[in-house]
Amino acid sequence: MINDSPFYKDSSMDDLHGYAARAAGLSAAQRQAYWQQLRDEGRALRNRIYLGTTDERSASLTLKDPQGRPRMELLVSAQGKPEIRMLDEGRESGCARLMDQPHPPSAP
Repeated sequence: MINDSPFYKDSSMDDLHGYAARAAGLSAAQRQAYWQQLRDEGRALRNRIYLGTTDERSASLTLKDPQGRPRMELLVSAQGKPEIRMLDEGRESGCARLMDQPHPPSAP
C-alpha cells in the first residue's frame, strides 16, 4: 500500500507522532474515530494505492481518490483474464473493459 501524506503545513512528522501518542490512550472505538477525524481533516495518512490480491484471487492495482474511495482498478483474474474498471463515487463501474476480447484488425 502507498499512503498519501498530509501537506507539511497541515501536519508535520512531530504532529503525526503526537497523534499516535494521543490515540494510544483511547479505547479501540475512540481510536478508530479519532484517526478517521484526522483523515477527514487531511491531517493523517490516507491509503491511496493498493497493490495485492482480491478475495477472488485476482491480482489488483487499485487507485483511490483523496477521500480513499476506489476509482480505478486494474485486475487480472486467477484464470488470467485482464480487466480495467473505472468507478464512480459509489463504487459502481462506469466503464469496464475486458482486455482479452478480439481487437479489430489494424489498418495497413
